[in-house]
Amino acid sequence: MRRAQREHGGGLGRLVRVLLGLDRDAVEAAFAAFRQGRSLGAAQARFVETMIGYLEGNGTLDVGALYESPFTSLAPNGPEDLFGEADLDALVAVLERIEATAVPS
Repeated sequence: MRRAQREHGGGLGRLVRVLLGLDRDAVEAAFAAFRQGRSLGAAQARFVETMIGYLEGNGTLDVGALYESPFTSLAPNGPEDLFGEADLDALVAVLERIEATAVPS
């Protein structure tokens, strides 16, 4: 049953997140390691804050959504406009960790 849930969109855990969103403090904590040791510019900080707000309201954030509104209002061609490859990899890792906590193992 759990395997079927993972294969079909994450099951109940993902559904609950989509319906209720995530606690802002929990999302902030997930991004704390990314922010630590980085001096983000104003546009980069707004992009990360938009990611946090999106996760808070929607409970999930697929990488592909970073190339759609509201993110394209900050980075029209996607996050590559604002972040280097290493920082992009780190942001994707944060999103993957958040997603992994919604899917039972």
